This record gives sequence, structure tokens and C-alpha cells, in this order.
Amino acid sequence: MMSSSVLRLTMNLFKILSDVNVLNIILKLKKGEKAFQELQKELELSQSNLSHLMKRLTDAKIISFRREERKKYYKIKNTNIFKILTETMAFLMEMQKETIEELKDFSLYDI
Repeated sequence: MMSSSVLRLTMNLFKILSDVNVLNIILKLKKGEKAFQELQKELELSQSNLSHLMKRLTDAKIISFRREERKKYYKIKNTNIFKILTETMAFLMEMQKETIEELKDFSLYDI
């Protein structure tokens, strides 16, 4: 049986990933390192909202940053995040396919 601390960490990871802005940040950083201001402009997020999300991602060790003069540059720290997202999306697509198959068999005339 998995320890409760591992389960809690897993739950926290999925909580972080449940925000569409977080997913967009990860996808933007997949292409390479980006400055905070560049991400802010591309994602159209307020400075405070983006700062909060970047802190969550940094604390979760998904991303890292470096400072250059007065700017912060962010990049993906752990590329395993892409495996997690790919597997999650494959799972969701499979579930969607099953739902569509079930709906094909459904008819209002059977009620």
C-alpha cells in the first residue's frame, strides 16, 4: 500500500495541474526558456496572478528560474511533467472514446 504522504504529494500535483493557466505555462515553456514578462504578455495574465502560479510551479519543482540583471527566466526543471500530461491526455481521450461509443448505443426511442 502506498504511504499517505505519497498520495498527498500526488494529490497536490494534480491540484496544481488542474489550473488551465498552469497547463498553458508548461506548454509555453516546452519550447524553451522564457522571461517572466514574455510569459505574462503571451498568456495575458496579471503580474500577481502569474507570480503566484510560477511560485506554485517552482515549489512543486516542475519549473526553475534564473536571474539575469532584473529579469527572471523560467524553464522546465523536470521534463517528466510531459510524460504525466501525455499519459493523462491519452487516458482522457480513451475515456471520451468509450463515452462516445456508449452514446452511439443510446436512443431516445428506447425510453
